[in-house]
Amino acid sequence: MAKHFPSDFYVTCATVIPVLYLAVALQGKTWDSFMQSAWAAVQGRPRGEPKYRLTPIRGIGVVVAATYIMLAGGVGEAFALLALYRGSDVPTERTIVLGATLLLVFVVVAIPVLPQGNKGETPDDHDRGSGEAAKSSKL
Repeated sequence: MAKHFPSDFYVTCATVIPVLYLAVALQGKTWDSFMQSAWAAVQGRPRGEPKYRLTPIRGIGVVVAATYIMLAGGVGEAFALLALYRGSDVPTERTIVLGATLLLVFVVVAIPVLPQGNKGETPDDHDRGSGEAAKSSKL
């Protein structure tokens, strides 16, 4: 146990983690599109432009990573609040809280730079649109 309890660290993390969750939610359309592409890849129905398509294995990796991200934020917040409540901590708690906070910071920064491809349309959707336009032009 540390001789000096770093309450400022825990107060900061307990404040920042929910704000980072809110930032992910505000970027939700990008996050949602990326997760839909990952889940489609897991199910064997890749979406988007070929160069941005995920393989099923990578899709599973993205889904697992997203689960860890959401769990890490919740666990980090819980540990930060628990340490503040007790007024003491252990080095493991500090590492978990710091790791959860840094992971959420990374996600908030990384989401805007994810490749968007063709906004998640499947090649079938694109072909159906072209086919209907071709049929109406023949009539």
